[in-house]
Amino acid sequence: MNNKTLPFSSGVHDIKFLDHNEIRFTVSIPEEANYPSTAPNPLILILHYGGEPFPFYGRPLIEQLYLPNWNELGAIMVAPESSGGAWSEPENETRAIQLFQTILDAYKCDARKTLVTGYSAGAIGAHYYALNYPELFTAAIPIAGYPSHYIDLPVPARFLLSKDDELFPLKKFKDFFPESESVLSPETVSVKVRSHYDVANYGEAVRECITWIRSQWNV
Repeated sequence: MNNKTLPFSSGVHDIKFLDHNEIRFTVSIPEEANYPSTAPNPLILILHYGGEPFPFYGRPLIEQLYLPNWNELGAIMVAPESSGGAWSEPENETRAIQLFQTILDAYKCDARKTLVTGYSAGAIGAHYYALNYPELFTAAIPIAGYPSHYIDLPVPARFLLSKDDELFPLKKFKDFFPESESVLSPETVSVKVRSHYDVANYGEAVRECITWIRSQWNV
């Protein structure tokens, strides 16, 4: 995956790589980005929800949920487009992780300030990547989703969930952690939404994660 077509101007960009297979993704570059810099930018990987992906399927999450609420972090954000199916499927996993590493290297991002997040199916993917690539991610924030079987993560995690989510209710997630279990329960935040598909109402909870993120990044 070459980086010759990557943008270096600020803004939200839709990019298409043509290697062995077509790879589409959206990348958000903050105004204060410098390459290289004495204060390199953090890097955030954003995994989109389920459904049949159309071109640049993750862009709405960047523009509507993450960028308005996390702009002050000064992070580069990248949202790959899956080929359909789970983010743990080999093709999607390879694409997402290779893209993340390409962006990390090309923009000289701070490897100590990285995060994986996602919504619904993307939340399940965020758990999976945090579990399997702790060398790449220093924190995880899954939103409106969790795996069918929770495995304790090697990196700090904060789940944003709602009791009114008909697909991934908060109560079911908490049932993974009976008091008799030795596994430590991850941090959870209860969010007031109308349904699983009420993405916009997660905005305030996403914004309130900034202090938590900075504490994980030690800034």
